[in-house]
This record gives sequence, structure tokens and C-alpha cells, in this order.
Amino acid sequence: MPIPRDIDPWDSYVLTVEGGDRLLTLTVDAALSADHPAFYWPPKPGEQHAYAKLQITLVGKVEWVDGPYPPRSSDASGEMDYGDLGEWRTDGEGAEHLEGEWGHVVVSGAQQTVEIIE
Repeated sequence: MPIPRDIDPWDSYVLTVEGGDRLLTLTVDAALSADHPAFYWPPKPGEQHAYAKLQITLVGKVEWVDGPYPPRSSDASGEMDYGDLGEWRTDGEGAEHLEGEWGHVVVSGAQQTVEIIE
């Protein structure tokens, strides 16, 4: 299960990180491609992508390698975030590896849901 399709992880920003041993929830200001299956609209003036706030939830065995919760910083618009979503890959055993400025986590046996929240 890769990153939700049609999202650019390097131009998507983590707004919140929550969870515990069996749950990881990321609120992401997600950069959408024109091929996004749910919706798409043209980017705002001065922006490269169309953005939507998504809540990405992974339920499975959560193991933090590094992090979470580095200091948040503000982006060009003044909104606080934890940096880009970064790398998201699935290993040969089916575990999800997510790594960005916000931390590095491995979720084994993950079930993923994605909700549009804004």
C-alpha cells in the first residue's frame, strides 16, 4: 500500500502527527495531481499544485525509528507544519516506511484510510 495515489509527497506538508502503538494519523496539506481520483481544481495563483487537507490513517503495529514531533516551522503563508511528507515506501514484507522532517516510522500490517477534511 503506497502513499495515497496522485499525491506528491515532497510538496505535501504534515500539519499534525497523532497516534499510538496501533494507530498513526497524519493531517496533510496534500499536493494533488490533475489525475487525482476524487477531485481536482486548478492551483491558486502562485502555487504549483492544487492542495487539499487530508487525514491519512494507518492502523497496524506502529514503531518509531526517529521522532516524532520535531519543532514545527511556518511556511510561506504563515501556516505551521512539520515539513514535507517525504518518502513513503513499502518493503518486501509489506511494512510501510514513512520518513520526513517530522520523523521516521514503520507501520506493519497497515490498513489505510484517507479522508478529505478540507
